[in-house]
Amino acid sequence: MKNLIPLITILLISCGNPPTKMVETNASGVVIRELNWKSISNSANFKGSIRDNAKAVGDMMIPAVSSRCTGFLISNDILMTNHHCVSSDKEAQNIVVDFAHEMNIPKTDKLSFHCDEFIGSNKELDYALIRCRNHPGKMVGHLKLKVDDEPLMEDDLIYLIHHNCDYRQDPRCDWTKKISPGKIQNFDFDTIRHSADSLRGSSGAPLISLKDGLVIGLHHAGKLTDRRAQAGIYNEAISSARIVEDIRINFPEVFSQI
Repeated sequence: MKNLIPLITILLISCGNPPTKMVETNASGVVIRELNWKSISNSANFKGSIRDNAKAVGDMMIPAVSSRCTGFLISNDILMTNHHCVSSDKEAQNIVVDFAHEMNIPKTDKLSFHCDEFIGSNKELDYALIRCRNHPGKMVGHLKLKVDDEPLMEDDLIYLIHHNCDYRQDPRCDWTKKISPGKIQNFDFDTIRHSADSLRGSSGAPLISLKDGLVIGLHHAGKLTDRRAQAGIYNEAISSARIVEDIRINFPEVFSQI
């Protein structure tokens, strides 16, 4: 793949009328029609801003609940993920985040940091803030959140950076860093529905505008239509502007750093 646009084109062509089965329930992520994502690796030819943004996204191992999620840095030492991934001091214990879990990078070349200081969370907006040791952002950078009131537009191109693999086909697959292209389907004050593919493990991923590289949302759920295939009609993110406003009110020390 030479750039992101062909992937987006393929996805948009494959999107049509949603499946006719009755919608079942929410999931942490769904595939919309055909699975459409690309592994992030040093050999992949991505636009510079995309590659830079991907560096600040990490694979979160959460031993307290025997689970994993995706997280991303919003400052040199503060990681954002979902509340449903980490919601307390106890669940934050011994979390390790690897920012170099990518295809073709040996496991011995991990870029891992302990991110185990729980700052706080908001269940309604499904976000959590965790502090990492040793300032990983000095090595991998951090993402910028969209904070202004400029309205989003339906059909705007976006992408999701997350850690996953197609475990539907291979339960033992390696959940390396992925980019899923898509578009905004619709949005309201709190949520953004989008067409970028995800699966369980993608929770906590940044939803990023292709236009300016800003994080416009925090991915957290999808609408299932076929549980067995983990397929659905949309994925959903919480608006970053809404999250930033809540951080300003409840976590002013964090707000001063983003």
